[in-house]
Amino acid sequence: MNEDMKGATVTKNDFREPLSRYIIEVKRNRNFVRSTIEILEAKKTVFRIKDTTIEIDVVTDSISKVLESIYSSFLIVDIRKVQERKHIANPSLFEILSSMLECEILSCSERFWECHTVLESVWMHSGIEYKSFLQSIILFSSSQAKYQMSNTDAAERMYLRANTMLLKSGKSNMVLTDLKDDFYYPIYLRFNIPNEVRINSYLRHFNAL
Repeated sequence: MNEDMKGATVTKNDFREPLSRYIIEVKRNRNFVRSTIEILEAKKTVFRIKDTTIEIDVVTDSISKVLESIYSSFLIVDIRKVQERKHIANPSLFEILSSMLECEILSCSERFWECHTVLESVWMHSGIEYKSFLQSIILFSSSQAKYQMSNTDAAERMYLRANTMLLKSGKSNMVLTDLKDDFYYPIYLRFNIPNEVRINSYLRHFNAL
């Protein structure tokens, strides 16, 4: 036994969960003010405001305490534990397109922070053909997440940079969304993905459940 622990009285509250990250989605309160909300036992808290809900992104070793503090102010509609996305070495075209499809689905629910992490997993080690294209979509997604956090200046800068990068990538035809020249929210991303890839990706996801 560690010398510092000898003679210590151990109670149930001394045992903590490992630090984990969660996204808790709550019904949007129109009178919501970030500075008035105290999330107990959260080591880090980020609020992302969507059209009908708010994402509360927390790092904690006591999710039960976090939920207790949220229940008093909000109606919780979803809880997601954030799993680390590993970067794929030399991603195949199917893996790239599948990640784009996942991003497409996430954007429909305004889950833009998750969208950008999905794409980063294939962007890091992708070949030169898709590198700048994927980075442009990551920037589009990040611009939306910044806007949800009320950082409009950063959102606009990222959006303009993404537009420029997309045009230079030579793959703007892969984006079916009618993107505007100036920043807007929300962007519902839609990509030119073959139906065969769509179906196979859906089946893989279904079989993994």
